[in-house]
Amino acid sequence: MNVYASIDLGSNTVRLLVAKKENDKLETLHSSHQITRLGKGLNAGGNLSDEAIRDTIGAIKKFKKEAAPYKPEQIWIVATSAVRRAKNQTAFIKEVFEETGLKIEVIPWHEEAKMASLGVNHALGIKGEFLLFDIGGGSTEFILCDGGEIKESVGTELGVVTLAETHIKNNPPQEYEILTLAAEVDKNIRDVKSKIPLSQECRLVGTAGTITTIAAIDMDMFPYDPLRINGHRIGRDRIEEIKNNLSGLTLKEIEDIPQIEKGREDLILPGIIIICRVMDIFGFKEMMISDYGLREGIILANI
Repeated sequence: MNVYASIDLGSNTVRLLVAKKENDKLETLHSSHQITRLGKGLNAGGNLSDEAIRDTIGAIKKFKKEAAPYKPEQIWIVATSAVRRAKNQTAFIKEVFEETGLKIEVIPWHEEAKMASLGVNHALGIKGEFLLFDIGGGSTEFILCDGGEIKESVGTELGVVTLAETHIKNNPPQEYEILTLAAEVDKNIRDVKSKIPLSQECRLVGTAGTITTIAAIDMDMFPYDPLRINGHRIGRDRIEEIKNNLSGLTLKEIEDIPQIEKGREDLILPGIIIICRVMDIFGFKEMMISDYGLREGIILANI
């Protein structure tokens, strides 16, 4: 039946997609995700923590059971920034295989960028030039596309987990913490801009959890509906309004916002700052949003 499954092991979230290919289109049969914070503490110690490993293996086992009724021909597991950087990467991959029977492929950032762009193109089918950025827990990738072709890509270590752990110690964050975080983001984004020349017609497209959460807040959407997210547009002024509404709140107050999933409450503000600085430095007034990304791209790249 041409059914396939992908598991994206992100630095914050583990995500499952089960899909079938029909008439050159992926049809989602089942999707699921779980926040395991795999990259927690990685910046300080260099290793994936025992707790994060345990939670992530538990999520993979759960996803394998969820996928089983659909009888996928293949389950691909792809690991990104956290596992790329971990000193105990080999031990983690071995433990996952022993516990689940599934092999992990650790992909470099440029392969992650390529797969994310495949997923986004599949969802949106944008004609002309667009700059795609994919905000993750441990990294953010920037991909300049012209239709379905990649013209340029740049990887950064701007990740919302890393930024939150490095810069924010108070609850709610103090102004100086926000300023130092924003200064680090600025430096990285200006470096990206120097490497990616854009045309005047270029559009901005965003994907991944922070961005889709902002879209859900903008649309006052609960529960979450991925099909309504794809193609949603949001202006820079509206993003600033959301940022201002969140910046003075405690983690508990942020957690009480229905569109913000538990486990993302300390990451949403660093993520919004990345969005704002990308838009300001590159000069974009509007962003288009894609729910599709790496999970879809993993399957598309392999079939």
